[in-house]
Parts: sequence; C-alpha cells; structure tokens
Amino acid sequence: MKKGFTLAEVLITLAIIGIVAAMTIPTLVNNYRKKDTTAKLKKFYSTMIQAIQLSELENGTSANWSKKDMAYDEEGNIDTEGQQQASDEFLDQYILPYIKYSKITDGTYVNQSRKVYFADGTTIEAKNGSCMDFYFDSNGEKSPNEWGVDMFMFLFCNSASDQKCISGITNSSVNFGAYTGCKEWSNFDTRAKALEMCKNNASTCSVLLQKYDNFEFKDDYPY
Repeated sequence: MKKGFTLAEVLITLAIIGIVAAMTIPTLVNNYRKKDTTAKLKKFYSTMIQAIQLSELENGTSANWSKKDMAYDEEGNIDTEGQQQASDEFLDQYILPYIKYSKITDGTYVNQSRKVYFADGTTIEAKNGSCMDFYFDSNGEKSPNEWGVDMFMFLFCNSASDQKCISGITNSSVNFGAYTGCKEWSNFDTRAKALEMCKNNASTCSVLLQKYDNFEFKDDYPY
C-alpha cells in the first residue's frame, strides 16, 4: 500500500516555508542592495576623482576654476534660474567632457542642475553653493530616494577655506569628497561622531561611508 502526505501536512509544510522565506528574503534583499550601493559609490567616487584630474590637465588647477557665487534676486531670495545656470555651466566646462554618461534630462529639483545619467543606472545633479554640491543617486529614478539609503551628497570645493569642509579643519588639500564639517564643533574627526551625525542627519552619512568605512555598510549603519 502506497503512502503519501495528507493535505494538512502539505499545507503545514508550505506555511513553514512561507514563514522562513518571509523572515530571510528581506534580509537577503537588503544585503544585496547594500553591496550593490557600495560598488556604485566606489565607482562614482573614482569617476569623479579621475574626471577632476583630467579636467585640471586642460583647465588648469581646480583652485583657479571659475565657479559663480550663489545667485540671489533683488529681494535677497535665491534666484533658482541663476543657480541652475551656474550649476550647468560648471558641469559643462569642468566635469561632463571628462566622464562617460548615457543621457542628460531636466533636473529633479529647482535650484539644481540638469540630471546626468550613467550607464549603471546611477545619476548625479549639481547645486551651486560655497562649494559645488553633487547629489548622487545610486538607483536613479527608483525608490526610496532617501538620504543615506540611495542618495548621498559630495562636495567639490576649489578654495582653501572651503576645502576644509571635506578634508577636515587641519587639512585643505582635498577638492572632492564628503562633508566632514568646517568648524571645531562640527568636525567629524572620529567615526563615532560621523555615525552619530549620520543617525541624526542622513544627508551627512556620506562622510561615514567614505572616510571611515570604505563605502561599506557596517552592521551599525542606521539605514
């Protein structure tokens, strides 16, 4: 006489498999996302460093590059059109000729440059300020579009005083990197400080990843 499983046994087995899958799949997906983001962050950072170095060969040292001041209207409010123009002009002259990109579209937000797409699906937008802010999105149009998760901020600074914001207050020789703080009280000179700031202000998480963790998401990373 042949024996088999009863319907109840099959249903119980499927239920157990479903529970195990529900518990493990989110962790696997999250781990994959972090590894994928790590690879893209490293590639982006390397691409920008190389682009700046190539640009300096043709445009001279970055300390002498022309970058407009922030644009304001007659009432003292930010001139969004002027800001976009300043950001676009900087990209067109100093960055875009030295990187490979797939397309350019209108920017996502006012007061920022056009959006530049790379072949791996990542994007950047620039924003003119004391430095030129670069907003990197590791998955482009896809969600969640959250700081510290798939969006990260980096700065290009060509003046010695502003370079302290990305290299630390005691060093002003670095022109591209994550914001490390420009003052004694805001200088993220230890990993503990950078981690705490990342928890409280996700847009600053880039310095934790770049300066201390080699763009890898450690177990205590908050996002």
